[in-house]
Amino acid sequence: IRDSNKVMLWSPKERKNKDTGVINEKAGPKIKYGASSMTNFPDNQCARAVAINPKTGDVALGLNDGQVQIRDVGSLSTVKKTMKAAERWIEAVAYSPNGEYLAVGTHNSTIVVYTTDTYNQKGVLKGNSAAIISLDWSKDSSYIRTVSLSYEYLFYTVSNMKQDTSGASNTCLLY
Repeated sequence: IRDSNKVMLWSPKERKNKDTGVINEKAGPKIKYGASSMTNFPDNQCARAVAINPKTGDVALGLNDGQVQIRDVGSLSTVKKTMKAAERWIEAVAYSPNGEYLAVGTHNSTIVVYTTDTYNQKGVLKGNSAAIISLDWSKDSSYIRTVSLSYEYLFYTVSNMKQDTSGASNTCLLY
């Protein structure tokens, strides 16, 4: 992904580009507090985050206008679904190891969790006081840990969609 309106699939073995997709055909409006970038492309044509579902091959792109696009790794030019996760840009996306969930870390300081069978929203995790810059799943897909711009390191339980302040999730096996 790049701030050039392209998503590309690279083969390290063959050392060449295998597929290219356009992030958005039509230019959208300039976002007031958009991502810092040196590009001339508008926010809806730039992406900062990408993840591949380990079970289905779906590719999630986190765009600079707060949208998330779902594509198939076999055809990057086809958008399967688009969701509006936030008003500001997306910096982190990650599929759960079991492939059942997609977590989206936003610059609105929230994590939006989607189920991957329909890509409907399971819920929104709140607790961080700044933009989410990184997130990760436990191996058993039960917990999400986040890092924000304010250096918070918070844990959330997926089953009840709440912050885990007990410390119990700190001992889970993490990727």
